[in-house]
Amino acid sequence: MSEPRVLILDDNVNSRRLLSKALDADPGLEVVGTSSLGEIGLEKLLHVRPDCVLLGLSSKGMETRLLQSLEEMNHLHPKLPILVVSSVAERGSPLAIESLSKGAAGFSFIPSMEPEANPAVLLETIRACVASKLKQIGTPCGDKARHAMPAPTCKPAPVSRRNGAIQAVVIGVSTGGPNVLAAILSELPASMPVPIFIVQHMPPSFIRSLAARLDSSCPLRVCEASEGAEPLPSTVWLAPGDRHMELIRHGNKVKITLTDAPPENSCRPAADVLFRSAAKVYGDSLLAVVLTGMGSDGLRGCREIKAAGGTIVVQDEATSVVWGMPGHVAEAGLAHEILPLQRIAAELTRRVGRASSASRTR
Repeated sequence: MSEPRVLILDDNVNSRRLLSKALDADPGLEVVGTSSLGEIGLEKLLHVRPDCVLLGLSSKGMETRLLQSLEEMNHLHPKLPILVVSSVAERGSPLAIESLSKGAAGFSFIPSMEPEANPAVLLETIRACVASKLKQIGTPCGDKARHAMPAPTCKPAPVSRRNGAIQAVVIGVSTGGPNVLAAILSELPASMPVPIFIVQHMPPSFIRSLAARLDSSCPLRVCEASEGAEPLPSTVWLAPGDRHMELIRHGNKVKITLTDAPPENSCRPAADVLFRSAAKVYGDSLLAVVLTGMGSDGLRGCREIKAAGGTIVVQDEATSVVWGMPGHVAEAGLAHEILPLQRIAAELTRRVGRASSASRTR
């Protein structure tokens, strides 16, 4: 396989040169072009057909222009990995959260944009992002797409008989997750009678900000998970960045535990870790949801959930930014429902059961 092809877009010509120099130092990456943002950048993208785009922000006041370019590229090329690199906005900043919400596959902060500033995180992010993307059937934007085989038709799995009502919901999501989570959680009832546990692949500094943002925009309480917390109904728990979240049972109580165990599927937190532990705790009373994201995290966990008699719902390809995580589960025949984003909240509400009309006390 040839080196992943990277296109660099930044309105600052000096920053484009420095980023290109930094990436050229990695023999595993090929810079196929540089350009400014906007229409010129979109034309360049169509001409060179890269495997990944690097959007650079090196001047304050250009945030709106960068976000507009990100939205336009995601609209025209929804399967193309786009990474945002900034020397003026740090991780956890409003721009970082907004970039990820609008579909960016990653966000890196490099203070000086200089190659000697050790852009190891940036290079690692690019390699991981592109490698994961190219493993997916039919998703590359570049030349490899022309040789991709069509994805097989996926049929929902028969629903197994359950002994009890659903007692918990687990969700795994990655690329494009913040917007998808906001859309789903905002439509769930405030009186949702079960807890919801979420693994969202994001760097540590983003999760707390994302939790606060979701908490302010949806009826449910949304918080970053903490060690030893007891899950409550109408509450959403987000796994902290770089910590696995597991569920364990102590007598009649369920508690959250956080671990620093090795990454799985190159992820920590990993949906597989959460799903496996939840299957042991809740068995056939568990509902799992796999949403947009690169890679196959959640697949092995879904196998255990299915074996335990639980129910699995995945997002469909048409509404996913990247149909990697849900696609792997669907193609393995594990999904009981394959639904567009617009129907997932209603399906969760229906399967969990009619919630009481009483509002949650915050």
